[in-house]
Amino acid sequence: MYKGSKNKAAWHASVSAVLLLVMTLYSGVGGATAFAQTYYLGVLAPQGERAAQDRWQPWLDDINRQLAGDTVILVPLALENWQQQIQAKQFAFVLGPQVQFIKMNTTKWRWTVAAVDADAFGGYLLGAHLLQQNGITPSHYHIQFTGYPIERSLQALAHGRVDAAIVPLCLMEEMTRQGKIHAKQYRLLHPVATASNCQSSTAIYPNWTLAATEQAPAALVRQVSQQVFAPPPAEPMSTAGLRWLPPESSMEAERVLYEMQRHPAQKPLSAHLLDWIQAHRLGVGVLVFIILISTINYGWMSWLAWRRRQKILTQNRLIRDYDEQLRQSERFAVIGEMSGAIAHEINQPLATIQNYAQGLLIRHQHKTKTETNNKEPNNKMTQNALEQIVHETRRVAAVVNNIRSWAGRPQRSAADDVRVDIIATYRQCVLLLGDKASGIDFWLITDYKGVTLPHLLLDQLLINTMSNAAQQGATNISLCCQIDSRDDEKWLALHVSDDAGGFDVRQLAQSHQHEAASGYYAAQSSKADGLGLGLMICQRLCKSIEAQIALSNIEVAAEFDKYPVANAQTYRFRRTLQGKLQSLPTHLGQPPANTIGAQVSFYLPLSVLDRNNGQ
Repeated sequence: MYKGSKNKAAWHASVSAVLLLVMTLYSGVGGATAFAQTYYLGVLAPQGERAAQDRWQPWLDDINRQLAGDTVILVPLALENWQQQIQAKQFAFVLGPQVQFIKMNTTKWRWTVAAVDADAFGGYLLGAHLLQQNGITPSHYHIQFTGYPIERSLQALAHGRVDAAIVPLCLMEEMTRQGKIHAKQYRLLHPVATASNCQSSTAIYPNWTLAATEQAPAALVRQVSQQVFAPPPAEPMSTAGLRWLPPESSMEAERVLYEMQRHPAQKPLSAHLLDWIQAHRLGVGVLVFIILISTINYGWMSWLAWRRRQKILTQNRLIRDYDEQLRQSERFAVIGEMSGAIAHEINQPLATIQNYAQGLLIRHQHKTKTETNNKEPNNKMTQNALEQIVHETRRVAAVVNNIRSWAGRPQRSAADDVRVDIIATYRQCVLLLGDKASGIDFWLITDYKGVTLPHLLLDQLLINTMSNAAQQGATNISLCCQIDSRDDEKWLALHVSDDAGGFDVRQLAQSHQHEAASGYYAAQSSKADGLGLGLMICQRLCKSIEAQIALSNIEVAAEFDKYPVANAQTYRFRRTLQGKLQSLPTHLGQPPANTIGAQVSFYLPLSVLDRNNGQ
């Protein structure tokens, strides 16, 4: 290896250059023959065809003069197509670096002689190997390959395009004699002593090797061998300077290739793995079969475990639902007991009040018969007040009776049903709201006037829903009574709608899930002082007459735009400060408080319609 003397950086790592060239001759005709034949000698030409001809043709001419009629023709070969042309079996003999033959299939080749040439050249691998031995890996420097002819490497160094060059042995001295370079411009790195007269950075390895391929006739091979090993002539021939030696081992060259990871016998890990699998294919097959069976078994067991887990989750869910139903039933039982106790405690004072009121009313009626006419207005006012007290106490007593019946779950009797006027009941519920009804427009749209229901059942359904809407800040509350379809059946639907903002979406979804699982809505209230019993009582009352209840959110504008319904009577009320109802025009109305509202729908059997006087 040489370095330009003008380079300021010093190379401290030693570099060696080794030349191993093997040459193979190939014959176009295989086997010995009695007729004169022409054979071809493929020669590696690292310095170009002209240099190869000048170097080896004189030696080949000497060989041809000694052959019995046969002729060997020299063919220079470039390194890039050297291996392909030799493997194409076009040459009977090949001559080239010994290391190049390691990479080729040389089965049935006959190695004749190995020559150590005074002008043998080294190569990149030996230089890189020496750098690697001194701790300088290819990642520490950049390699630039100049290609053939090999003089380009020294020319690149001379022009400063590279910092150092690895060249064959004696190339520096030869180019100096030819006047192509000046030796003083270069400095040899890692000089070593060799038998050569040329400067070298490494020991000299076996250089060019002459080999006969399987296409070369045995007779021709014997003649060439005799000429190569013949005693040198008295006078120097044109091939003077060449010394042919017996074949030498390529072990050292192969060791270098192994250490540089370039040996053809070195395969990647994947190739070794494939070779190992091929050599142990029976065991590998058994192992793969076991792994396959294990994988299938694992998948099957995983699927069984997943199915079992789903069953357990389903059972746990059913247990939770059942537990929830038990808690709900327990809650109903507690509420029933509480309602019965409250009804019992309220019923006693109500009966006393009613008795006293009735007694006062009878006494007052008897007294008014003996009094003069000038006191008649006051007597009428007193009598009206007493009649109102008696009426309201009877009403409260009926409500308490309904609560007690609901708590005790009695069987419904058709004899308890009474005719109920829808319009009058709705108006009465508006009055019962009291001050909570202030500022609210109450709408009534109905196709029917009367229904047959248990006493005060419709009152309780309406007052619970209307009271909830009023407490949530509604400004418009409507009751629409019409025939609707639900679950492919016809029902008498009572839709109570408002513009108070609607139900909480999460609680509404939970209520629907709970109703689907247990048949009851969850008794929850969003009011701070609410018990959550209003809708639950409404649902229980509906079930007592085989009716249904449905909760939903509506778009207020779309819902109120449906009114008035064709062939229906439409009313609009408002409670005055004096506690009376004021009828308002139906074509006017205050704007809704919210765009979303709540709707509670009661679906009653058609059998409750008063066929005779309902319309």
